[in-house]
Amino acid sequence: MTFLAAAKLGDEVVLGKLDYAYFAWIGIVFLVGLAMFRKGTIHYGIEQPSELQSSSQAVYGLFGLISFFVFLSVIPGTLIPSFKIIFTHGDTAIYLAQFIGQILGAATLIFFAYLCPGSLVFAPSASFNEPPQLPVRTFSDDVKSAKESLQWRTLGPKFFSLCAVAICAGLVWKLFYYFSEQAGQPLPEDIQPLVDLIAKYDWSGPLSPIILLGMSCVIGAPIIEELVFRGMIYPSLKRWLPRGYAIIITGAFFGVVHGNLAAVFPLMAFGSVLCIVRDRFGLFTCIALHSLFNLHTFIWLYLAPRVSTQL
Repeated sequence: MTFLAAAKLGDEVVLGKLDYAYFAWIGIVFLVGLAMFRKGTIHYGIEQPSELQSSSQAVYGLFGLISFFVFLSVIPGTLIPSFKIIFTHGDTAIYLAQFIGQILGAATLIFFAYLCPGSLVFAPSASFNEPPQLPVRTFSDDVKSAKESLQWRTLGPKFFSLCAVAICAGLVWKLFYYFSEQAGQPLPEDIQPLVDLIAKYDWSGPLSPIILLGMSCVIGAPIIEELVFRGMIYPSLKRWLPRGYAIIITGAFFGVVHGNLAAVFPLMAFGSVLCIVRDRFGLFTCIALHSLFNLHTFIWLYLAPRVSTQL
């Protein structure tokens, strides 16, 4: 496959077929996504009033935030030393511990939602025309409503719309970076460590680390992140702030916790749009779209690592 990859001849950069395929595909995704977005694939909707008290929802949001850091930092850090004794390849231990932490965190939040109905909001809360009736706040009713709102045939248009927003945000950041550099104040443009790791992974070596990392990115991360940010933190903020501010703050916080300054703005746009998706189509739709987006990114980081890390 060396003839398909980007290569260097002297000082000249030569792009391979898959690199050009990536640019073509991104162009198609961008145009189709804009068309879908204009057709109302992701509609803001009219929000229904919440039946929860502000103080209760604030506690739930704080619990979700604490759980996020505990299960993504403390739990994996505790498991890694033991796993390194079992597995000969250190990265296998790291990514397995990370994936277990994500799944344990998701299970804990769901169990908490079962004990405290309304602490984790699954169901849609906005409609096209008029505010829907307040749902019965039981765990089963909330989950049932979110499942009914997950329409597999419409995931494609929503996915393209979400990608178009992310691409626009990435291009805006690139433009902002360019003008800052021209003004003599260059901004950091470091690639996210996780993105860099996938792009540079040696596929001729052991596959267990990259398989576990893929499971963590495509399954674990979308579930735990959506449960926390769109399921707990965002509904909490909506009880204290106007909905628009809650969307922006949730998106900004989602970008910041990923720990990469160059990726904050694109991730902020991504997280903000998912808040709108959550209101209109429920939490399961958010998880499905997040998983598809991460899978799409993972595949292109494998196929065209050089160019896909730049956009």
